[in-house]
Amino acid sequence: MDEASGTSQGRVSVRTVRLAVGFSLGAVALAAHWPLFHAGLFVSDEELHWLRRLSEFDFTIHQGQWWPRWFPNLEWGHGYPYPNFYAPGGLWVSWFFLLLSASYLTGVKAAFLFAGLLAPFGMYRWLRPRVSRMAAVAGALLYLLAPYHLLNIFVRGNLAEYLAMGLFPWVLWGFERLAAKQKAKDIALASVLLCLFQLTHTLSALFGTGFLVGWLLLRLLVQRPSQSVLISSAVTLGVGTLLGAIYWLPALWDARYVRVATLAEQIVAADHVIYPWQLLDPRWGWGYSVPGPADQISLQMGLPQFAAVVLALGALWRGRGDRKSLLVWTILFIALILLLMPISVPLWQLPLMRMIQFPWRLLAWVAVAAAALGAMGLDAWGFRGKVIWAIVIVICLTTLVFARAEFFREVNNINFIPEVTREHFRGNTGEDDYLPKWVLEKPGVPSLWRLLSRDPQAEIEFQGDEYFDRRWVIVSPSGGLVRYDIYRYPNWRISIDGEPIDDLTSAMDGTIVFPCPPGSHVIRIRWVATPVQCVATGISLLTALGLLFAMVGSTLRSRRGAIADEGR
Repeated sequence: MDEASGTSQGRVSVRTVRLAVGFSLGAVALAAHWPLFHAGLFVSDEELHWLRRLSEFDFTIHQGQWWPRWFPNLEWGHGYPYPNFYAPGGLWVSWFFLLLSASYLTGVKAAFLFAGLLAPFGMYRWLRPRVSRMAAVAGALLYLLAPYHLLNIFVRGNLAEYLAMGLFPWVLWGFERLAAKQKAKDIALASVLLCLFQLTHTLSALFGTGFLVGWLLLRLLVQRPSQSVLISSAVTLGVGTLLGAIYWLPALWDARYVRVATLAEQIVAADHVIYPWQLLDPRWGWGYSVPGPADQISLQMGLPQFAAVVLALGALWRGRGDRKSLLVWTILFIALILLLMPISVPLWQLPLMRMIQFPWRLLAWVAVAAAALGAMGLDAWGFRGKVIWAIVIVICLTTLVFARAEFFREVNNINFIPEVTREHFRGNTGEDDYLPKWVLEKPGVPSLWRLLSRDPQAEIEFQGDEYFDRRWVIVSPSGGLVRYDIYRYPNWRISIDGEPIDDLTSAMDGTIVFPCPPGSHVIRIRWVATPVQCVATGISLLTALGLLFAMVGSTLRSRRGAIADEGR
């Protein structure tokens, strides 16, 4: 029955259909994530890293850091600036579920499931205004069950990238809504969605923002939207990015203090392009990406996704459906495929492109384009009812087979309080990409967060139990150099009897070293925001306030206009 029907029966029917669609998408999403309901945690490239990160994130917040930028217990307790550089969206979502469940394990699993539910409902919401209901369902499932998404969760265990791909269809929906209405609240909504997406995964933010700009430019060339749409879209891109300045501005500025560039040089992006036959190779694996075509993981785009693209190309060739939209998404799809192929190797050898490390990350955006083309292709050919139901069943049967984990690791303590010895945190839950540049030789023993004097007669008494603001009373007859058993970083400030110490140096192992005069002194070591971090926080807050005032002003003007119309 048509949705425009004004009868009570029509409204009930529409409501029933919507509930059925929601139930179907939710059921398939739960089926695709069934390993999350297994006891313990599935084994992936990330192993227990997300549990460790969440444990540190929670500890840092409870130590009074409302926006964590430093994890105290990593690197054997010497500290590590992981959250200052790695987009924190996945940790914030996990922490929310941690608050609800009081379990680190449940928090991480719930975050994966949340991301998996965001993806199909977001894709359906974006597709629905332009295609039939069942075509939108098919597109949502093509996106949810894209092999690369399943690879991200059950092989790579990459919560951040998985969450980013769950949010991206909502970003498309926000910009589509903005183009249709162009009101202050629509600019605010699209800006917030873009900001949330950019805060989930750094490389996905770079790819996704570029993909979004490409989509908007192609729409400009092919569909020629009004000037007001162009202006509002450009403003939203800027505002959404400024909202996230609290993360990306310090990350860019502080990159000079860590080894991220050194790590990027160890992985040659051009060695990890995809060969054409790999896109349709249905074999699965739990290994790694290697130079050449012998990768130990699947880098396929998916047979149903490929068939959907072929269907859409046929519709475009025959002049069926929304040809302008089909053309825009076809161009995006072809551009992405070419970037994945060996033909693009010279491009991946450029300095900026080398930072991306793995070109096959673009498979996430291939999944977006394939889902869009699939839904539009089905709608263009006029498929309805049982035909699309059959297609949906084929999509599920041919892709759900990849929604599985090879092994599970039992996590005995459901709260993941890891023996509380810092021995458990020998590493940094990743490579040494964010290791402070002053660490020339990594320490061989755990840190006890102690103050150590070279004066053998010195007496040191610790006062208080705060990690980010610590005080000692030191009595040293001869004075000399004092070492603090934490990695040196620009946020650490040291004062002696209230006077700041500016000539900080570092030992070979990167720990903080500073001079202390003879006598009795109070030494204070605290973590403070750097000027750049303060500026970044201010930009984000001012942007948020500006959006709020714009929304309130727009609402007041609308109400005044309505009252004036009634008065006439």
